[in-house]
Amino acid sequence: YEAARNIIQKSGLQGIYRGFPTQLVRDTPANVFYMILYAFFQYESQHWLPLVPSQIVNFVGGGIAGVLSWISIMPFDVVKSKLQADAQGNRYKGFWDCARKVYASEGLRAFFLGIVPMSIRAFPVNAVTLMVYTESLIYLKKLELDEG
Repeated sequence: YEAARNIIQKSGLQGIYRGFPTQLVRDTPANVFYMILYAFFQYESQHWLPLVPSQIVNFVGGGIAGVLSWISIMPFDVVKSKLQADAQGNRYKGFWDCARKVYASEGLRAFFLGIVPMSIRAFPVNAVTLMVYTESLIYLKKLELDEG
């Protein structure tokens, strides 16, 4: 509540939504890529790893999909974070202005700083999330078939 009040006092209601368009541009393709990678991993594992339990396949597939989707959107995340941190809104004019200034001052590497900690965090989070989701669907489908 206090943070929201401070943002509104300093930047108006518009300040609450600073960086939202960039986050939308970041998250939409990331989620599409995430689910496509996961579905592809599941499909291929049925052919190449038929003896591996589904829990392991779903865990590894979710982790890999999560890390690769995050890597694909890291530059957008950096720009989004810098736009959101620009509390006064006077450092950057928008997404492309921010991206150009970051590249000019810090180089291409700036868009991928933190890739190792991000990967260490993303793998288990996404692995567990998609494993639990998929295994829950399998369990619920079995319940439905047993009742029907």
